[in-house]
Amino acid sequence: MDFHESDGSTPAVLQLTGFVAAAPETIWRCFTNAAAITSWWSPEATAEAHVGGPIVAAWPDMGWTMRGAYTELVEDQVVAFSWSWQHEPDRPERHVRVHLAPQDDGTLVTLSHGTYAAREADERTSHLEGWLHFLPKLADAADD
Repeated sequence: MDFHESDGSTPAVLQLTGFVAAAPETIWRCFTNAAAITSWWSPEATAEAHVGGPIVAAWPDMGWTMRGAYTELVEDQVVAFSWSWQHEPDRPERHVRVHLAPQDDGTLVTLSHGTYAAREADERTSHLEGWLHFLPKLADAADD
């Protein structure tokens, strides 16, 4: 499994693509079930998988809490949510959209994250580094 920034990336929208050797429904669950979220992303999570339902990921040791809401859910195909940092209320709200496409014996995962203003290149880079850290953990959790 190798996630990389894909050709669809722009300065305004970060896009990553990678193959995971697990079924789309398994990966979908990793973004929509609180226990599954804690298996790869954050130590604490809340998730109510319906449009408008909350998604919360927390890293208590760091003092970080991400709060958002699901904005699009197509079972086993698409998960999209908004989010913002509770500890940095002046930061803009961001949007993540994950598209899952069955491929061979697994799933092609395409994650889009944005939008970023031109002056937010450092933040975009930070989010890229974050996803490149966590998406391999997603692949490992989905493969268990």
